[in-house]
Order: sequence, then structure tokens, then C-alpha cells
Amino acid sequence: MGLGIVSRYLENAGTYLGAPLSIYLDYGVLRSGRISSTRFTYRSIGTGSSMIGGIMLGSSFGGPWGAIGGTLIGGTFYAGELAYDSGVWLGNETNRQIFNVKKALKHGWNPGR
Repeated sequence: MGLGIVSRYLENAGTYLGAPLSIYLDYGVLRSGRISSTRFTYRSIGTGSSMIGGIMLGSSFGGPWGAIGGTLIGGTFYAGELAYDSGVWLGNETNRQIFNVKKALKHGWNPGR
């Protein structure tokens, strides 16, 4: 029985230590200039929301529901970041292609000839 309690404590401690560690690592990436302060803030809010939401759901409905809720909240923030990155890439690529077509038309390219 003692080993089970210790393993649960370490499992929960690992979960709660992982969130601040994630924010700390993102802060290092921010300081190196690889992400903006806006992205750092978004990730920090996502990590905090995931942890707080998991704690609230877990305390209200039991541990497994807290884990599920925290994972869904964190996953939603992650999906939002991926959607944003994809949208930025698509917008940049579209603008580049439009620029190339305009440039070709300006220099005498006649489509369909």
C-alpha cells in the first residue's frame, strides 16, 4: 500500500512540475528570439488553463475527469497554435503566387497562348 501512495504522489508531482517546466523552457525560447512574446503568452495561458481546468474538474468529478479535461484544454490550445501557423503559411504562399503571376503578366506572359 505504501508503494502505491508514493507512485501516485510522484505521478501527480510530475504532472504539476511539468507545467512550470514547460513555461520555463518556452521562456528560454522567447529569450533566444525564436518565438514572439505573443506566442509565449499564448502558450503560458494554455498551459495554465490546462492545469487549472484539470484541477477544477478533478476536484469536482474525480481524478480521471480532471486528467481528461486538462488534456482537452491543452490540446485545444495546441490545435489553435497549429491552425494559426497553417493559416499564416497559406496566406504567405498565396501572396507569393499572386505576386509571381502579376510579375509574369507585367513582363508579357500571356496565359493560354
